Amino acid sequence: MRNYWQKWQRFWFLPTDLFRLALFRWIFSFFLFIMYVVRLTEFKIFFSEEGLFTHGSATSYLPDFLKPSIYLFSASDSLNLFFYVVLLALIFLLFL
Repeated sequence: MRNYWQKWQRFWFLPTDLFRLALFRWIFSFFLFIMYVVRLTEFKIFFSEEGLFTHGSATSYLPDFLKPSIYLFSASDSLNLFFYVVLLALIFLLFL
């Protein structure tokens, strides 16, 4: 039992090198940022009223259990673009 307790203490409280964790965070946030920048180039197709699935048709055709996820988006294209750019900025801050 004492050996188990020492392993527990060592796992949680022993100082360790955080380089690998920082490297993983940097690589993950870099690829996430690149993925969302590429997705920004097709913003009108996916998130605007000129796109594949408009806000009005989404609220009328989707079943009730999927409607709350649609209401996360605004009916205004410019407001959706603003929040998308804010999301990009927050992902970039993860990268720093």
